[in-house]
Amino acid sequence: VLEPSAGEGGIAAVLLEQLPDIELVCVEPDPGRYATLVTNGFGGALLRTTAHPVTFEMHHDLGPRYDGIVMNPPFTLPGRPLAWVDHVLLAWDLLRPGGVLSAAVPNSLATRNHHRVEVLRDLLDGKHGSYVDLPPHAFMPATAVATLHLVMNKPL
Repeated sequence: VLEPSAGEGGIAAVLLEQLPDIELVCVEPDPGRYATLVTNGFGGALLRTTAHPVTFEMHHDLGPRYDGIVMNPPFTLPGRPLAWVDHVLLAWDLLRPGGVLSAAVPNSLATRNHHRVEVLRDLLDGKHGSYVDLPPHAFMPATAVATLHLVMNKPL
């Protein structure tokens, strides 16, 4: 299972609590967050857990494939207002057939008219996944943006 943009390990901790036998890979490019991630036991101290101090794009280019990806992608990055779409599409590419992607994404997925967002919606289109509204402020204090829970299933 992969958690890209793992931050300090909040989602990773829940994953390991709920699924203690998984092999978990965390990716975090921010040096400070990565240091905290490792201090929190991710990246070797915990059995079956590794962490990598690279961007998700760099990790993607290495080519590993995963049975599951759980993510809260960066909603925007400098010069990339739709970074979340790029990250979800990269994650989709990294899923093995039969794999599942779970992501918190901005609710603009449902309504935004932009080519990249439309590409993602076309993947969903009742064939590869769905999304539901999350409660208001579900990801406070990380973001005040209204969010959706997106789940995608890679066909066999």
